[in-house]
Amino acid sequence: IAEVEIKDNPLLSICSLENLCPVLKKISPEDITNNAPGCNFQDFVELCGGGQVRVGVQLDEIGDCQGGQPLDVADAFFARITQGDHSGAAPFQGGESTLYFPDKNPFSLSLSGFNLALWDICESEILIDPGQHGDTIYADFILQPLDNCPELTVDLGLPPNFRGCLATTDMRVRTQNTGTIPAESVELAVVVPFDLMEVEASFPPPVAQNGDTLFFELGDLDIFETADVILTVRTRCDTFLLGRTICIETFADMVNPCPPDLPLGSIVKTTASCIGDEIVRFTLTNIGDEPTTGFNHYFVIEEEVVLRNDTFQLDVLESIDVDIEATGSTFRMEATKLPNGSLTAAALEACGGFKEGGINAYWLDRGFSHYDIGCRQVILAYDPNDKQAIPTGVGVNNTLAANRAIDYTIRFQNTGTDTAYRVLLTDILPPELNVLTFRPVYASHDYTWEIRGLDTLEVLFSPITLPDSAASPEGSQGFFTFRMEQLPNLSDGTFIQNSASIIFDFNPPILTNTAFHTIGKLIVSIDQHQPHVELWKLRNNPMRDQAVFWSPVSIPGIKQFELYDLLGRQVRQDAFSGDEYHFQRGSMGGGIYLFRIIDTQSRQFIGKLVISD
Repeated sequence: IAEVEIKDNPLLSICSLENLCPVLKKISPEDITNNAPGCNFQDFVELCGGGQVRVGVQLDEIGDCQGGQPLDVADAFFARITQGDHSGAAPFQGGESTLYFPDKNPFSLSLSGFNLALWDICESEILIDPGQHGDTIYADFILQPLDNCPELTVDLGLPPNFRGCLATTDMRVRTQNTGTIPAESVELAVVVPFDLMEVEASFPPPVAQNGDTLFFELGDLDIFETADVILTVRTRCDTFLLGRTICIETFADMVNPCPPDLPLGSIVKTTASCIGDEIVRFTLTNIGDEPTTGFNHYFVIEEEVVLRNDTFQLDVLESIDVDIEATGSTFRMEATKLPNGSLTAAALEACGGFKEGGINAYWLDRGFSHYDIGCRQVILAYDPNDKQAIPTGVGVNNTLAANRAIDYTIRFQNTGTDTAYRVLLTDILPPELNVLTFRPVYASHDYTWEIRGLDTLEVLFSPITLPDSAASPEGSQGFFTFRMEQLPNLSDGTFIQNSASIIFDFNPPILTNTAFHTIGKLIVSIDQHQPHVELWKLRNNPMRDQAVFWSPVSIPGIKQFELYDLLGRQVRQDAFSGDEYHFQRGSMGGGIYLFRIIDTQSRQFIGKLVISD
């Protein structure tokens, strides 16, 4: 049921209102009114035993946590209710989020935010006793600014796939000011690879173009205000693109950004380019305001094999190039990005030929909130009513690194014989993902969503007017994409699976395939496919008390062994001679460490050492 109205029926005195109890949250007092006694909203609420609460958000303007200006926080927050075993979540629409509670017992309300860097909530949890309120309960969260700064959040919405050049596709870039003061003269840049794609139309139109980059003026954005840019694109017909992956980048800027309070430190950016169709060049640049420190390393993967693994140090604005012979394969570089050891990445395909690659098998570095990137493959017609995930994962087990977000897309197509006016998607969210991080990304049509209980996502397209596939093959299709983060530090071998059901009008549900991932290491073992691999081998990794590094060839001179934690801090250093080194754990705690062995010819052997508890 999408909407209910039972009103102005003075002779209606017998009605089965209990059938509507499951959709109590969708019904307002004015929807069931002016009927005979027994068939009005109060009767409905008393019969069902629960009620609804309407949640708003206000701005604390004077610092007393008493509220003030109402805020429309759509796309930035959603509200959550917990009452015993019942829980639910819903977005804000028109400044309110409406939540259902099943009985008259006390419940709690909370806010989940997609970007809370500059905001504090005066009361993070609101406790409510329904017995002390009327039919509909109103509650307001009050936000306090932590700093007077604007902040831009950019979200790129892409279709599930790009199609052949005979079909156009829409994509959306949404920019929101999630800061505490207006963002002035906001400019959005969208990077479109024009050698692969044409822009048929855009709204609003761009104000300038520089190479592959289109520029859009969005004006001033008030607190939590959003602005959309819609691009209609078509892949080029003069190039064979089937199977190719096309990546779109976008970033926003404004004239009144706040300067950082503290030095940014080193920030390493990685880019990939094809040089003369012969060389794949990865460039590492320190775009921060301090030189890199600690243990910084990179590795380059061709398909799933590590070709190169080395360390680097960069001064401010210094760059280094890493060149690989082009073979048409998909190449990827991962490198230390920040002093805390977090990584950045870049990938390239179709240099020196084309082998259908795996850019979307791995995670993408989305960088800061004002930047986003997305990649989609070019395909022809596809089977409808399915489930996709990006990253897809590596290999037959769809291996995915821990602590990486997953984008799920549910695709549907009306293959019936008449127009569908309602589509309901139901998805039991995997317990290995954090439901509080759920975020809708993009959809083909207008929709509403809610999370029932702890894990049941419902997405409703109503009305949708979806023609059947015989009448309109393209118009009969739709999709919904959402993003979720993993629970922190999932162990290797953790299995994540997800499927969905699709209901057209009130027909039986259609079940999608199951998208799955296995948490684990994304690359081959550390003692293979790296520089000077013939010089050293490693036994007992993971280790408990001792690991042994040994060389099958004689290496003269004194060797240096270094061990670092994941923050880049050196925790062990030793010099040794001979062709074997026994590393003793001693009192070191369990975890993942980075090691390096350097000989007198400056040759290095680098990798990870796992110490088990």
